[in-house]
Amino acid sequence: MDIEVWQSQEGIRLDPSVLQEQGETYSSLTDTNQIPLFTNTFEELQKKKREEEAETLGEVKTALFQNKEDHGLTEYERIQNNLFINTETQLIKEEVEEKGSQAGTAIASVAILLILFFMVAFSWMEKRSKRRRKDAIDTYVYE
Repeated sequence: MDIEVWQSQEGIRLDPSVLQEQGETYSSLTDTNQIPLFTNTFEELQKKKREEEAETLGEVKTALFQNKEDHGLTEYERIQNNLFINTETQLIKEEVEEKGSQAGTAIASVAILLILFFMVAFSWMEKRSKRRRKDAIDTYVYE
């Protein structure tokens, strides 16, 4: 069986004959790509990268939270400098219109009048029932 080796224009070489080999070989991507993962140079590169990131973060923090003078700055830079300086909360209230106040007053006065009416009616009914009980007791005939 003849297997054809194919090579693209980008330099990628595909060799399907590797699939026929049944060997138990394993190589990690770092070994195949020759990346020194567990070496001193790799750890030094990581340390250097972390230090650069920490330095950049410190510069950003000082740029945002420091109060600099605004001489010669553009409006955008002035706003950017004052971004975290003002920590007070601002509340914008809408204007309250007086249109519903007359309707509310009318409803409240009607409610008060209804309450007074029912109080007077209840007290009148109570007096009437007391008077009837008294008349019934006074007119009772003993045999």
